[in-house]
Formats: sequence, structure tokens, C-alpha cells
Amino acid sequence: MVGKIELILTAEFKETYKKLPQDIKKKVRKQLHYLQDNPAHPSLQIHKLNDEWEFYIDIFYRCFFLRQANKFTLLTVGTHKLVDVIRKNNNRTGRFLSESCLLQASTGHLPAIRE
Repeated sequence: MVGKIELILTAEFKETYKKLPQDIKKKVRKQLHYLQDNPAHPSLQIHKLNDEWEFYIDIFYRCFFLRQANKFTLLTVGTHKLVDVIRKNNNRTGRFLSESCLLQASTGHLPAIRE
């Protein structure tokens, strides 16, 4: 991948992030640094699920995003159970989140996540 990754936070991502325990929020921020600086970092374990991508926060938490060149739109973050919900939804609709979650996205170098 050429150039630095631009991270875009959706309203859905911001809302789910706010609900996370403090120790998990710290891990999310660390993983976002890896994602932006080196998406191939082994701790991310990035892989594709239909149109969406997933990376690991830790063994229990995941983050889902859309990937378009060097722009990664973070859709949501939550427990591994989120994976099951998303897979079930993908099987029903073929898409993870509605496009409306992207309407309130904000951009930045490493986006500030207000708590």
C-alpha cells in the first residue's frame, strides 16, 4: 500500500466505541495506530468478510471497516459476538451496515475519539 492510511470514523463507530470498557478503548487506539501506519501488522489480523473488512482489537473484540484504496471507513467496534451478527446480516442482505452510517463520518490523521 502506498502512502499513509486515512481513517474515517462513522457515527456508528463513535457510538459503539463510547460504550467500550476503558482498557478496550486503549487497545482500540493502539490498533488504530497500527492500522494507519502498517495495515499488515500481524496483531491486526485483517481479513475480508464480503464487502467489509475486519481487524482484531484483541481475542474478544473486533472492528469492521470499509476499504477503498488508502481510505478506511471504520463502521463499528465490539465483541466477537458482533462477527456472528454481521455474518448473519450479510447472509440476509449482502451488506453489513446501511449507507446512512457513513453520512456523519469525519476524517483526520488519526481521528480523535471523544469519550
